Amino acid sequence: MWSMLFIIVTLIVLLGGMGGVMLLGQKQKQDHDERMLSGGRDPDAIRRLAEAVESLQGQVSDLSERLDFTERLLEAPKSDDEPIGS
Repeated sequence: MWSMLFIIVTLIVLLGGMGGVMLLGQKQKQDHDERMLSGGRDPDAIRRLAEAVESLQGQVSDLSERLDFTERLLEAPKSDDEPIGS
């Protein structure tokens, strides 16, 4: 008797929880769809992304210059009289 009641209550809780998860997923999809229909553009987010891309481009440029310099140093003929980098 008690075990059957426990099973029924457990099923109700589990199915209710799963239904809640499914409803939450549908709500998130609906919010996403509404954002896409309205253009899906957040000006602040776009500005932050543009700033981040610009910063990364500067870092890549700096690293490229350093790599080029290092490659030239490694390829340069070595002389015992000259210090490296001269």
